[in-house]
Amino acid sequence: MRLEAVGQPIRYRWPGGEIVLIPGQPVEVEPDRARRILAKLGDRVRPVGLPQPGDPIRWDSPLFGTCEGEVLATYPDGSVLVWHPATDRLAKIPAEWMTERGR
Repeated sequence: MRLEAVGQPIRYRWPGGEIVLIPGQPVEVEPDRARRILAKLGDRVRPVGLPQPGDPIRWDSPLFGTCEGEVLATYPDGSVLVWHPATDRLAKIPAEWMTERGR
């Protein structure tokens, strides 16, 4: 997943590594690490290359496990609207849950 800082540059450290996120300079981050960064830093970082309506996505749901669907709409925070295959209802999927985006 590609991430970039919003506003100020950010140096994010973890045991055994670090990453510098700069606005306008997306960095490829391993998906598990990216989800942790998004969860911890909130609106200070954002995913880049967001899926567009019609794109297929895959996500890891805490309740339903791995799911797939088609993007119906996108939100500024990086989340997307899909028709959820398990509940047969519309669902807003957070960016940090997505594991695969686009075609």
